[in-house]
Formats: sequence, C-alpha cells, structure tokens
Amino acid sequence: MKLKELLRKGNDRLHEAGITEDTDAKILLAHVVGFKYSDLMLHYEEEAEISAEEAYLNLIEKRATRIPCQYLVGRQDFMGYEFDVAPGVLIPRPETELLVEEAVRQASVHFPEKKSLSVLDLCTGSGCIGIAYHLMREKAGFSDDVMLSDISYEALSVAAKNRDRLAPSVRIVKSDLFDGFGEDTFDLILSNPPYIPSEEIGKLEPEVKDHEPHLALDGDASGLVYYERIAEEATGFLRENGRIIFEIGFDQGETVPEILRRAGYDEIAVMKDYAGLDRIVSARCR
Repeated sequence: MKLKELLRKGNDRLHEAGITEDTDAKILLAHVVGFKYSDLMLHYEEEAEISAEEAYLNLIEKRATRIPCQYLVGRQDFMGYEFDVAPGVLIPRPETELLVEEAVRQASVHFPEKKSLSVLDLCTGSGCIGIAYHLMREKAGFSDDVMLSDISYEALSVAAKNRDRLAPSVRIVKSDLFDGFGEDTFDLILSNPPYIPSEEIGKLEPEVKDHEPHLALDGDASGLVYYERIAEEATGFLRENGRIIFEIGFDQGETVPEILRRAGYDEIAVMKDYAGLDRIVSARCR
C-alpha cells in the first residue's frame, strides 16, 4: 500500500472515532516510517513495508481510544526542541512557550548586569520550561544555573532524559514545592503548577482526563491552592529583586494577582496568550 493510501486509511479510522484533526494520522505515519513530518508528503507515492503498515495501523487503533498522539510517539515539540514525553508527565502546550519567552525577557530587563542567574522551574514535569529557558539564555551568551523540581518520580525520570540530551548542566531535585531546597535562593522562579479545579477534571477531553496525570492538573477545589502555597513560600527563596512567573488558567487573571498582592509582591503583571486569554502572571518579591 502506498503511503498516501495508508494515511487516508488512518485518517478515516480516526474520523470514525470522532478525532477530526488530520495531523495526528500524519504524525503517526511519519513516526513509523522515519521521515520528518514536513517531508512526509514527498514520499506519498512510495510503498509502505508490511511491518510499517501493521505498526502504523496499530498506533491508529490506540489513538482511536483517545490515547494522546504525543504519548504514542514519545515526544512533543516545544520552542523548536523535541522533548520526550510519557504517561505520567504533562504534555507541553504551545501557550506555555509564553512563560519561557517572558522569563527570558525579564532576565534581560531586570538583571542586565548578571551573566549567571539562579533559576528554578518548579513543578517541572517534562522539564520543558527550565530546559528551553536555559537553551535560549545560553544562545544569548549567558550561563544561568537552572534547577528543575517536581514531586513526581515519573516526571523527573522524563525530565532527566530531556536534561541529559539537551542541557546536561541543568540540575534536578525531587521536592514537594520548596521542601528540598535548604538554603538555595533564586533570581527567578518559574512555574506551571496544577490549576484546574478538581470538579472540572472530569469535564476535560478524554485525552486529558483519562491519560494525563491528575497530579499535574488538579489544583484542588478552587484551582488556586498551589498558587497560594508557592506565593507564600517563595518569599523565603527569592533573592532581592527576585521574580516569580506563573502560567495560569484563562479565568485566573484576577485571582492569582490578588494572591500575590496579599503575599507582599509588587510589580504584578498579567499577559495574554495568542487567543487573547489571560495566561501569564509575573511579580517581584519586595
């Protein structure tokens, strides 16, 4: 069977399962036959080997059960880098790239004279935030000391793979928020903590509610518990003029800044994502 025919068969099966995004079938086919996603169309007239055909259709059936495509291929692009992902770790989202971009901007604006900042990526998951930040700053000639932290062994295992492949100098610590840091202090704390209210988890798409780790999603009844804990505890770990930068839910653009104000932060700012929704909040520790 030609690759274009195999792709059509995969798309038809996913459409039957209610998955209308055609890119998934193409991503899975490119993964199986070993071509770049962008180059696959150049090979549409080629015949697929029987083993590749079987492997592809097997992945299509798994995707039809709503297993995320990223878990099936084991990776996700984030800021131009490929990150390993696996069940037990949150899949990086495009909107989270804004957090990294804002962190890089603030590092340059607020610490122009420092060639090396101390930076913590709290609730790191796959490590995509801290590692991408490190790589962008490294390209600009800086040598920031970046630490990744999470409570989940599964997440840290994936983060370690990404660290070893992309940014070996980045450090990893297992910690329940700040419990594992002792005397460490930071210029920047970056975090995409769990922020979905518990009762909303069951309303999410099957790919999320049935497959992504609830530990990385569930922000307790209000969705705000981790912002409250981090905002309060971070004051003991931020250096003078230190900054905290959060990703937030689209409806938390007023509540999270208020949490930061109550905890004594100033210079609080809210940034919107590409859809015009509140997505990033930053603040300075006095």
